[in-house]
Amino acid sequence: MEHHPDGESCQDRARGLNRRFQNSSGKRNRRRSRSEHRRRVSSECAMSYKSEDQIQESLQSKKNILFSKLSGERLSRQIKQQKESLPYYVEKPKDLVGKIISQKCSENNTIQWFDAQVISIKKLKADTVKTEYNIRYDDCPDDVWFFPLLMDLKKGDLLIKS
Repeated sequence: MEHHPDGESCQDRARGLNRRFQNSSGKRNRRRSRSEHRRRVSSECAMSYKSEDQIQESLQSKKNILFSKLSGERLSRQIKQQKESLPYYVEKPKDLVGKIISQKCSENNTIQWFDAQVISIKKLKADTVKTEYNIRYDDCPDDVWFFPLLMDLKKGDLLIKS
């Protein structure tokens, strides 16, 4: 064991210094840090009062966010389920005729789903995924459009409703 020139052991000297530190500046430092902590907490947790309109707007905004998230998740599940039906329609492409569908269209960075009815097969191809179908949109009942619907189904851009 090492001894200090005064005859104390190094451990005793360290204990004494430790006690003196705690009795003098240690308590002050602790108090200061507690008061600083209180100030920091009170500034972070400052209360703010909102009007009834602000509360309603905030609540409606949160509801809208949750609703859009929920709708997106539902749509994702539907698309996944629809993709599982692709092998059936590849085997029997004529079974898609007469079905009500919803087709995804994206223009100008906006995505919309349009309802339509599959009227007939325009061109049956050897690679049945590329078969073109005639469809009539609910919004434009006078016009007939054609698309490779099984390609859209494969990409997740088509929902078969009935």
